[in-house]
Amino acid sequence: YEEQVELLKGYLRDKNELIVLDDIREANVKQLNDLLPPNSQCAAIIISRIQQVSTRVKMFVLNPMTDEQAMELLASELDAQILRLESLEIRNLLSRCKNNSLALLIAARLIQTYWVNGSRKPIATVLDKISSSLKNLNIPNTDPRFDLFGVFEASYVDLGEDHKKRFRYLSVFDSTGFNLLAAAH
Repeated sequence: YEEQVELLKGYLRDKNELIVLDDIREANVKQLNDLLPPNSQCAAIIISRIQQVSTRVKMFVLNPMTDEQAMELLASELDAQILRLESLEIRNLLSRCKNNSLALLIAARLIQTYWVNGSRKPIATVLDKISSSLKNLNIPNTDPRFDLFGVFEASYVDLGEDHKKRFRYLSVFDSTGFNLLAAAH
């Protein structure tokens, strides 16, 4: 581990790089400082649900999007005619996506694809796919992630087999996240 840390710090010493450390978990916080850039030419973005991951970093708290912000995101991604035709379904979609930007963008791309392919009710179609996907998931509907899982599952189902295989490779990791040794490789 120490060799990998020194290798990383040596590489970054004279570089101008941005390091992104996503989903830092409690088990990894103690080693986080080992991965932070060693000079002021580099920067790090640390993404975590932990309130204070390091005393060496300045924290910026990102609040969830409001309904208005989520609607603005959808409006920037979708044909205006879709928004007019399915105004009632939009509220249901925002609720299903929990105003999560990634889930909304995935849903918007699915909606736009159905629209381009001739569906006159693309939001309703995506909501139906989400509902169908939720029936197949083995999680209780009281789980706060329930609706988000449906959105992500609906987008996965539309992938071709080769893309599904690549996606599955990306998801193979310990339930506590990537350990630092794996990240160093």
